[in-house]
Amino acid sequence: MTDLFQVRDGGKSASFDGFVLEVAGLSGSASSKRVAIEVLESAAVAAAGDELMFVVKSRKGGFGLMISQARRGDWEQLALRVNAARAAL
Repeated sequence: MTDLFQVRDGGKSASFDGFVLEVAGLSGSASSKRVAIEVLESAAVAAAGDELMFVVKSRKGGFGLMISQARRGDWEQLALRVNAARAAL
């Protein structure tokens, strides 16, 4: 799985090339995280009260990012791709 998959959601974005997940716009800032597939444990879309989050867990911790309902399907597709690549290791 080497196709680049990208999500843009307002001031937030993410990309995954099959090897590295990069997420930008954390905490409403320019902060970003890059996580290699070897240390990723999972990615998911989860409800956080009335809002949605893209949640990433790794062996070195994890993080979450508030996402929009309008782009939920894109974030879910990203999570599926990350989890499939992880399972293929």
